[in-house]
Amino acid sequence: MGVVAVKTGTIQLDGVGDHQGHAIRTRAQRGGYVPQGREIFGRLTVQENLRMGLAYRRRGACDSRRLFELFPVLKQMINRRGGDLSGGQQQAASDRRALWPRDPSC
Repeated sequence: MGVVAVKTGTIQLDGVGDHQGHAIRTRAQRGGYVPQGREIFGRLTVQENLRMGLAYRRRGACDSRRLFELFPVLKQMINRRGGDLSGGQQQAASDRRALWPRDPSC
């Protein structure tokens, strides 16, 4: 993410070369960012937590039908608060939050 300086090599994403000179925000927008601590908002529902991944987008709403293809367990928990999820469930929500903006349905 650019927090630690790269000593050697390059970083590529989807075949696009060196990303070392890009700001952290730009890198996150291109590929998502899943923090080690998951950073789930405990008082927000799963659905609200997932929508946080779309906050920077200027386009309209995404097609939520594809939202659950990778993580179907989240569909059952869409209205549960993030703080009520197990660690693994929080990780799934955090991963999907990062991936959703890159979904072609968006």
